[in-house]
Amino acid sequence: MTRVALACALALLVGACSSASSAGSDSTDHGWGDCSGASIADIPSLGEDPADWAGPMLALEPVADVPKATSLTELSDGRLLVTSQTGQLWLVDGGQQTVMLDLEDVVSHGVEQGLIDVIHMNGLVLVSYTDLAGDLVVRSYESTDGVTLGAFDEVIKVKQPHEWHNSGTMEEGPDGYLYLGLGDGGGIADPGRNGQDTTTLLGTIVRIDPYDGGYDIPKGAPFGTGFFSSDREEIVAYGLRNPWRFSFDSQTDDMWIGDVGQGCVEEVDFVAADSTGQNFGWPRLEGSYQFMGDEPAEHSLPVFEYLHKNGGCSVTGGYVYRGTDIAELDGMYVLADYCRGRLIGLEQSNGTVSGAVMLGPEVRFLTSFGQGSDGELYVLTGGDGVFKLVLAAQP
Repeated sequence: MTRVALACALALLVGACSSASSAGSDSTDHGWGDCSGASIADIPSLGEDPADWAGPMLALEPVADVPKATSLTELSDGRLLVTSQTGQLWLVDGGQQTVMLDLEDVVSHGVEQGLIDVIHMNGLVLVSYTDLAGDLVVRSYESTDGVTLGAFDEVIKVKQPHEWHNSGTMEEGPDGYLYLGLGDGGGIADPGRNGQDTTTLLGTIVRIDPYDGGYDIPKGAPFGTGFFSSDREEIVAYGLRNPWRFSFDSQTDDMWIGDVGQGCVEEVDFVAADSTGQNFGWPRLEGSYQFMGDEPAEHSLPVFEYLHKNGGCSVTGGYVYRGTDIAELDGMYVLADYCRGRLIGLEQSNGTVSGAVMLGPEVRFLTSFGQGSDGELYVLTGGDGVFKLVLAAQP
């Protein structure tokens, strides 16, 4: 079994799987995996032989052995909430872990489906998952402490045309609203052309109000200068294939997005805190490469990308490091690729990437990242549980 085939068999939300699983229209309009479309810009990349980080050696410290971990959030008292793809929400308290909510009976199961994310914000615990019909659901539970769960409401349900590219990643924005990432709905090469259609929420990141018993569109600026002109004013960014995952820089409020590519290139996108409404081009573009049809008239290019031919297959977006334990990492955006199996650090300032290094250590089946309230980073895996990124012990 090849490395990519193994990833497709075991990974959560590896967008590369769907590129080989069905045929689509317009297949003569672009290449599959060879980047045969022309690149329209010179974007910072790992290259064929990426450099190793010159900083101190890093290690992964075991935190919990939650199976098929997909997301993590830290409560105010330091305890962790961790989701399993199979439907369980775990409470991790020191060396103890218990299931505090089991949604297995309402969650669909598939390579890119399941219980996807959890966050705790302003008296609510919110979870996102694909339901038994395969649709993306965000559910909210009343909870002041993040552990005692009261009544729940369905915040939003987004119909999904396929079992791929559902995303479901969530973050609390600097403005206190809920931000939700949505993939293009699946099928090879976005057959519904959802990425460039702002009448649908597919292929977007949206800003919504999770309070008052359900989905409500908040008015006013999302986290910058105001809403752009769109058919759906809750859309913050669009032209995305499968944003797995996005996050806010806790110091600057900028948004970073890891968007999974088709068969050619993986990309990292950036939305500055004083802007909104970016179109990242999919499916007209895959990263900076022309993919289907003409380049959009107005769009934003990635701030970083790397090619599949150099060993990548599926980006996992992370966080800008703002902890204190690893001073040399401060300000770096940390991400990973599922197939490469090593952490990647982007040296950046205000979203301009000046370099990319391989941080190590080796990570099997890396599915997601988490960030503590202190800015320290956690690494989640599909097979080995949850780890904290720390300085390696000195010999």
